[in-house]
Amino acid sequence: MDLFDTDERFLQFCQAFQSLTNSQCLQDLFALYCQGSKPGYFLEFGIANGTRLSNTLLLELLGWKGLGGEPNPMLREKASRRRSAKIVGEALYHRSGDTLSFECNGLYGGLAETSDLRQTEARCSYTQTIEVETITLKDLLCREQAPKDINYFSLDIEGAEEMILKELPVDEYNFHCITVEHNKGPRRGSILKLMTGHGFQRVFKNLSGHDDWYINKQIKFRGWPPRLIRNFDNERGRLHLAKCLGRDEQNQEQAIANLYSLIYSRPKPHQRSFIDLATALKRSSRIVEAQNVLTRGLSLYPDNERMLKELQTIEINP
Repeated sequence: MDLFDTDERFLQFCQAFQSLTNSQCLQDLFALYCQGSKPGYFLEFGIANGTRLSNTLLLELLGWKGLGGEPNPMLREKASRRRSAKIVGEALYHRSGDTLSFECNGLYGGLAETSDLRQTEARCSYTQTIEVETITLKDLLCREQAPKDINYFSLDIEGAEEMILKELPVDEYNFHCITVEHNKGPRRGSILKLMTGHGFQRVFKNLSGHDDWYINKQIKFRGWPPRLIRNFDNERGRLHLAKCLGRDEQNQEQAIANLYSLIYSRPKPHQRSFIDLATALKRSSRIVEAQNVLTRGLSLYPDNERMLKELQTIEINP
């Protein structure tokens, strides 16, 4: 059976990663599903602050390299602190070297030129309109010396997606899989026609939510060996560090909730899970909870010296 013949095969794959996804609609797991266990190279344009709902944070923690883009300077500064990938400030456009107006609007900012194609939400906070330089995707990839194989491309630039995809440099770069935000807007059909012309196939239409997911029909996707998927749970704890990268209250509470879910949903979670959760709880001044978590971890792993040391440190300096 082909990897993309049914939704069920992808959903079964997601079960091993369900506590790890950082995307809004499983985009990061789709990229992993396509790529397999070997790290690849990603692009994420519309990366925002680099952590909240990022489609590539999990990939980076799994060893992927990549490039991000975010014209909003406040969000870009946060992303640059939190991520190892380079974050550029130019806006993707069909020409390089122009200076255009960019409307900063939280996670929903975009070029003023495409404002009629954007969808915003009431909770967004409009800040200001700034001037940004533009660059084509081809010029950017050339300047940043990106590899010829782009294993995953996440495109979420609030209404300008079709403009960029029209000039997707498929003759010079091999784009393996792409997720494109459409928000069920009027351009969805034209983007599908455009991507089909580039040699891509839309997959998992019923699962992709406000995005459409595309695979390059010329690429042979091998997926993950079943043995690796079965054993992946043993490494899940350390990857939850992704959820602990945020320092604002909202992200930290989500980190704690996800780690609690992991620990109490499995008979014997990875040892690092207990340490990660205790660290997050200490950061939120929830000391008693941190003690209880480490005590439970030591009941399962009595020889874990780091857990014992962490617990002793808390008891000495509560």
